Amino acid sequence: MSIFYDPHSKKPLAWTYILFIAIPVVLFLAIYLYGQRKVQMLPEDTQANSVFE
Repeated sequence: MSIFYDPHSKKPLAWTYILFIAIPVVLFLAIYLYGQRKVQMLPEDTQANSVFE
């Protein structure tokens, strides 16, 4: 018997849907929050002059 698939109903188990939806969401949030933290750590004058004229 598989931990992801139920051979009797020939469908994936219910918790696998939640798992495989949660993995991309958690990865997206981790990358987004990491980027936000890096932006906040930049010096203040670097943020204001980041757009080229």
